[in-house]
This record gives sequence, structure tokens and C-alpha cells, in this order.
Amino acid sequence: MRWPRISIVTPSYNQGQYIERTVRSVLLQRYPNLEYILMDGGSTDETVERIAPYKEEFSYFVSEPDGGQADAIAKGFARSSGEIMAYLNSDDLLAPDALQFIANFFEENPKIDWVYSHRCAIDEEDRVVRYWILPPHRNFLMRRWDYIPQETCFWRRSLFEKTGNIDRSYRFAMDYDLFVRFMNLGRGRRLNRFLAAFRDHSASKTKRLLESVGTQEMLRVRRKFMIRASVTDGFFGILLGNWVQYAGRYFAAAAHSLPGGFAGLGYDYNDLWGGLLRPDNFLPADSDGPGRFKEGWYIPLCPVTQSVPNRVLFRIKSVQEGKSEWTTVYLHSKSKVAIIGPSEEKGNTGSTGVSLRDFPANQQASVESKKSSTLRVTRWLKERTMDVICRLPCSSDRKKSVSEENRAADDILRMIRGLVSKEDAIAFLNIGGSGKQLLSELAGRTRWSLYGLDPDFKAAEAASKGYQVFGKTLVQAREIPELLRGFDLIYLGDGLERFDAPAESLRMVAILMKVGGLLAFSTPNLDSEQRKLFGSAWAHWKLEKNRFVYTKKSLTQLLRQTGFSLERLKTVSDPGMTALSVKNFDGSYESNTKLASSSGKLGRMQAEKVSRVSDLLWDRLGKGDKILAVFRRDS
Repeated sequence: MRWPRISIVTPSYNQGQYIERTVRSVLLQRYPNLEYILMDGGSTDETVERIAPYKEEFSYFVSEPDGGQADAIAKGFARSSGEIMAYLNSDDLLAPDALQFIANFFEENPKIDWVYSHRCAIDEEDRVVRYWILPPHRNFLMRRWDYIPQETCFWRRSLFEKTGNIDRSYRFAMDYDLFVRFMNLGRGRRLNRFLAAFRDHSASKTKRLLESVGTQEMLRVRRKFMIRASVTDGFFGILLGNWVQYAGRYFAAAAHSLPGGFAGLGYDYNDLWGGLLRPDNFLPADSDGPGRFKEGWYIPLCPVTQSVPNRVLFRIKSVQEGKSEWTTVYLHSKSKVAIIGPSEEKGNTGSTGVSLRDFPANQQASVESKKSSTLRVTRWLKERTMDVICRLPCSSDRKKSVSEENRAADDILRMIRGLVSKEDAIAFLNIGGSGKQLLSELAGRTRWSLYGLDPDFKAAEAASKGYQVFGKTLVQAREIPELLRGFDLIYLGDGLERFDAPAESLRMVAILMKVGGLLAFSTPNLDSEQRKLFGSAWAHWKLEKNRFVYTKKSLTQLLRQTGFSLERLKTVSDPGMTALSVKNFDGSYESNTKLASSSGKLGRMQAEKVSRVSDLLWDRLGKGDKILAVFRRDS
């Protein structure tokens, strides 16, 4: 696709509290043909210091006294050259992927000259407080009543050249004056989405000047363009105002959502950006993402449906420091996601988790394995299945085990074959997996620019030539300078199943990527035949680390919700983990004397034969232990 040049001008004066978030909302669009111009009126607060790290990203920047907001915007437009134009005030925010959408829209709709969208209003802390839901565009209404959200408006340069630049004589209604000219000479459209967020705060110019200067200047615009008042104007004004007000309230109350906004009110708009608008975010430094645990309480929500599970798969006991701890694994039957709860001391579930009393009686019974005839039959069937598999005449010869970093590198290169070449000059970021060792392996096999996240600062300092490791967690990645340029390929390793809040963390990962970039990872497969065979003894549960286990379908749904589309997916099984499952199975089912008494070579042969069946059958049917997947970032 052709990416037309987009010019955005930001006028600024003493908005140091908000300016950095505004700038990041533009630069993190990572639009490949952006011309960003910042015109500061000689701010005396911390504005210049706040934007200092981003100066190289501006096409033009100046901080000097000017004639006001309209003068700054006009000067910025005079320096611009883009085919598409807009201006964004220094306290407002663009929505994620707004520029890519606008470029696509103008390319696909050559007869449309200018567009705008509904409005999403936020407060000083980025919390969404109100919506403007606008009717389809009508010149008759919008010429008389200034309801076009300026921060969401984009237009073609060809129209701008016909209408002329911003009128510098206005202090408040310069956008209303410009939009009336657009309506006189061009064709506009209201888009059914949120392209930006308007900041509504006590110090905003809208609140300070609306009743005085604003009202007078809007009347001046109507006189200038001979927009005559009539008996019906008051009626239509009331009708339009009520539409915007009540439609916005209904939209919020009904928990509807549109691109560029979540459902409801009160959420942090920064969450829509994966938390990346505020580099000094208050999340703890050792956090890997937004947390789902609250002190004294835990609710096992499914990340795909955001609803509580309806089944308990099993509970398992462990003894640590002389204390018995229980871990509960839940299942959401509709989405097919397993949810691993936190460890809890026996008899104390009310303080650290959801008690089994919160589930129906028939679900409580599923936990009482020794008293359940159903689970006794299931256990017998698993034992018989294991016995049959161990008797199969399969060769037990296996390839020599390879190191984790070599296996991860092989998996990455195999999965992206035909999508990205080893010779391409791309930016690669490793968030999970084998850390420096993986980067070292890729450095010798590719020509990529290699980066990694590793909260171990010693590991970061010891990074070898050929790649760079940042001593940051995923949450802290917002502080990395390379973030503004984005990455072409990100590898999560086995991190997805460990995210406390997968949807929020994946949105954060998406913002780290360029549009069209690839996300590769591996994660346990809930549909695995070995999972069904070994039950709670399945080694991939990793109850002390993992939080969620997905099926292929639920995984695809989760990624689709966060702006990714599936490119490739396959399942594989690891012989080492299979051997661990056999070992766990032996220790878990003491009545299975045949397996429990096997040891040494016989035990290894059993694991090898199960692995061989996985290679020949289960992996090919999508029933292997781990999912290897590549997704492409769409939006």
C-alpha cells in the first residue's frame, strides 16, 4: 500500500503536564510517512524538558513567543508538506492506529475531502469521563452548530489550498471557521469510531473562554458566512445537542465499544495504549504487566470473555516449609481457557482466593477425586492408555537433545520462513525465551538488529557484540529509545501463559511493534492429548509460574481482540517435558504399580514411546503439547 504523507501540527504553551503523552500518542503511531511539527510559544514550565528526548523525531520544532494558538497552527501548516493534514492540541491524544486508518480511508475514498469521528473525553488523569456520539454528517447542522470534534478531524491538502490557512485573528473559534470553509468547498464524512481523545480539565481553553470569547467568535463566524438565524435553528440546535448528550450516555451505559475506545466510563485511556503513553508509569519495576491479583482477594477471570469460569478442573496439594498449600485450576467451558489460581493455605481460601463454595455443588464434587467414581474411572482409563502406548512397537531412538536457545532459534526461523528472511534488515526484540543465549544464536545466523528485555541488569551489562539487551521488564519497555521506531519481529517465548493480564500485556506488545510486524511465541496447548492423558501430572501446567493455558481457538480469539491476525500455527511436543510428565504421573498414581515400579531405562523408554506417538500422530493433528504460532499485527 502507498502511505501518503501526513502532517500533524501541535501548538503548545505551558502544557508540560500533558505534552509528553500527546507527543507519544503521535510518535507511537509509527506511521511510516509522518511529518510532525511542534510549535511551542516559549513555554516557561517543564514543557521543553518533557519533549527533549523526542526532538529528533520532529520534522520541525521551535520554542519562541508567538501570536497565540491560531498563529502557531498557521505557522506550522505553512511549513508542512503532507497530502493529509491535521492539528492536535498539546493536551489531547490520538487513538492507537488512527493514522494508518486515516491513510487507508483516504486512499479508498478519493471523493471524500475531510473526515472526523465521535469524541472520547478524558480528564487530567486520562480517565474516560464522557462520549460524544454524533449523527452522520450534515452540512446544515454542522454549519450552524459547532459540534465537530477538532482533535478527530483530518483533511486533504487539496481542500486546504482551496480554503486557505487558519485565520489568526481568532482565539477560540479558529477550528469552527476552518470547518465551515471545508463544508462550503469539500465533501465530509463522520466516521463511526474514535480517532482521538479530548482532554476536559479545569485549565483548558474550552472551559475558560467558551462563555466569553467563544460565544462571541462563534457568532462572528456565522455572520462572516451569512449563516442566518431562523425560527427552526433553535429547534435543530436543541435536537442535535440532545442527540449528542443522550447518545453518548446510552453508549456508555450499554457498555458499547468502538475502535479507539473501550466499553464504559472511568477506565484509563492509557490502557488502550498498553500503558505506553506515560513512561513514568507507577507500576512496580519488577512487574511483567498489569496485575490481576488484589490483596486479600482473587477472581479468576477468563482473558477472552472477561467472565468467571464455570468448572474446577482439579486441585493439587504441595507442601512448602511444612505448610500444605492448594492450587486450584479452573476451566471456562465456553472459551476453553484454563485459569490457574494462586496457592492458598488449606482452610484459608476466603482470604486469598475464590472458595469452592462459590461454585455449584456438582462442580465441588469434581475436586474430591478420591470420593468421585467418575474420576476413578477416568484414572483407570488413563492408566490403561499409558499401558497400551508403552507396548506400541515404536522405535525409541530419539535425536540428541539440543539446548533451549538452539531449539528456540530453530523454532523462530522455521515459523517465519517465507515471511521474513534471515538476510533482511529487521529489528528483532526478545521478550521471553532464553535471553542472551537466544540472541547470541540468532546473531550468528541472521543479519537482524537484535534487542532483548532482561530485568537482570548484570545480564544487560554483559551483552555481547551483535545485540543489545535492556535491563527492563515489559512494563518498563516504554522507556527504551528504540520504542519510537518499533520492532518488525517480537518473540515472546513462553511468556504469554505467564501474563497476569494477557489482553493488556498484548496491547502493550502491539504498541512496541510496527503495523504489519510479526509476533512469534510458544505456549502450552490445552487440547494436548498428553494433557488429557496425564491430567494434573502434565508437566506443562507449571503451576508456580503459569496463569493461563489456551486452546488454539481461544488463543486466536485473544490475539484477534488485541489487534493481531493469525499467520501460522502448529503444535509440537518436547521429549524432556514428556519424561517429566511420566515421572509426575508415576508419583501421583500410587495404585498404578506397573508405572510406579518402573525406573531407569524402562521409565525413559516409556517417555520416549509417548514422545514417538506425539511425533507420528498427535503433533500432526494439532494435539501436541505446545503451540508454536506467528501472528501479524493489524491494528
